[in-house]
Amino acid sequence: MNTRELAIVTWLLIIIICFLLSSRFRPMLWGVVHALLKIAVEPAFVLIFIYQSIIIAGIILFILKYNLTLWIVKDYLIVFFTMVITFLGESKSKNFFSSLIHSLGFGAIFQFFISTYTFDYWKEMFIVFVTVVVSTLLVVNEKHNSPVKNLLNGFLLIMMFLIMTILIYKIVKDIAQLGNLNYWEGYFVEPVSWLINIPLIIFAIPLYQYDILDNFRTIKKTPLGLLGRTIIFGIEWLLNSWLKFTHVRRLVSDVHQSGFYQAKFQIYLKGNVTNKQVKQITRLYKYMLAPAKDYKNQKKKIPIRIECRHEETHQLIGDTYEMSYLKEIYKQPGN
Repeated sequence: MNTRELAIVTWLLIIIICFLLSSRFRPMLWGVVHALLKIAVEPAFVLIFIYQSIIIAGIILFILKYNLTLWIVKDYLIVFFTMVITFLGESKSKNFFSSLIHSLGFGAIFQFFISTYTFDYWKEMFIVFVTVVVSTLLVVNEKHNSPVKNLLNGFLLIMMFLIMTILIYKIVKDIAQLGNLNYWEGYFVEPVSWLINIPLIIFAIPLYQYDILDNFRTIKKTPLGLLGRTIIFGIEWLLNSWLKFTHVRRLVSDVHQSGFYQAKFQIYLKGNVTNKQVKQITRLYKYMLAPAKDYKNQKKKIPIRIECRHEETHQLIGDTYEMSYLKEIYKQPGN
């Protein structure tokens, strides 16, 4: 752990202690802890914890085999909790590839050097404190073009210039180390973290959604059952993915979402469509293969019900799809 990370941990501990000592803020802290514990026992997060435990065990074995530093585990956890976990549940695959490319770009190299060359502990304590305070003040004054805002921006620029000057000096001083592979081990942590979490990122969308939807079904909600439903969905998604490359989507004129979790779909179709086309369109939305623009706020969802209707007469066309084991109350219109 470098001095900057140690300084950040110290400030976090100070904040937690202040919350614990304050009768006003203590209930708020316990509320956050209680909420986190409640989330942690949810089947989806249990599965994520198991997956991460397997990854960490693999990283430790790799470290021991190649005689690397165990602090790589800490670096991986930082990347996972600050970057990867915030990405889980997103339905746009391009976000993943842009994040992976970014983790190898110039910004990542700059971040690597910044975290490699740090100051002594007390200087880092001061830098972290000042940076947080100034950034907070800038957020507060974001909508006001005041002299204070200009002064704060100027202060940050000067501080960044001084840090960059010292950073360049240290890099030049250690120029001989740049050819050493061990020197760059910290740089590869972020892209490797993205790559080893690809399976989790792929399955996180149905995993999260089934974790919510299973609360409203008659089947028992368990981590193993949730994993099974997610894997089955993934297989069926793969088997039906060819529908994305057909022209069947052109038959859709409008899509309405309603009911619980906005998971009831009414799909309005143009002109005369065959029963085969209706089934294909139903599967297109059942497995979230339709374009994101068809969904509210462009957030894809696993439907609990799909109705295909004629765009002019609003008459039902073909068979209505409904999720199995759904409780009766959520089968009703408006629920």
